[in-house]
Amino acid sequence: MQCLEYSKRRLAAFLEEIQHLKGSEFPYAHSEHALELIEHWFSGYLTQLGKLTAGSDASTVRAACAAELTGLFEYLPLLGFILRSTNPRNAFEFHGPS
Repeated sequence: MQCLEYSKRRLAAFLEEIQHLKGSEFPYAHSEHALELIEHWFSGYLTQLGKLTAGSDASTVRAACAAELTGLFEYLPLLGFILRSTNPRNAFEFHGPS
């Protein structure tokens, strides 16, 4: 189950990047809240993958790994978007006019 271990490492790296971003200063609380939600969601993925073992059904493992990878492809650009929101001049990207 090489894909399972690889998926766990990818998720751990993604969550580590979220921790790094959480140390940034954000002009608006919305960016921090978004990071919290994303972290919670992907921690759940990691928990689910942690329940699978080498003895688990191969199609179940493949489906879980595929779901994890799809999630990363969808949310990784959002982390970049949130990172850009740390600059007050770019904050309009994440925070609309009041």
